[in-house]
Amino acid sequence: MKTKWTKEPPKEEGWYWIKYKVGRKYRICPGVVYREQDGTIMVRSGFNTTWTAGPRHGGPKLKCWDKNGKFKEDKTLHFGPKIPFPE
Repeated sequence: MKTKWTKEPPKEEGWYWIKYKVGRKYRICPGVVYREQDGTIMVRSGFNTTWTAGPRHGGPKLKCWDKNGKFKEDKTLHFGPKIPFPE
């Protein structure tokens, strides 16, 4: 089965498979998506990499700290299917 990856963050909070570039290779791992009432979105990977977007974080594009210490848009972040969790 082929996984469909999208660059748009999911509309609802929860755990999703995420894919992002580290060096020359892509890393695939679980990640959690948080949404706040003011429109802020935070994504945290299983490897503790964090992306943020929102009115207090430079706009609607997800950004993270790069290796040079700059807060930049990450164009390599993709979201896969939601991970089901038992209630």
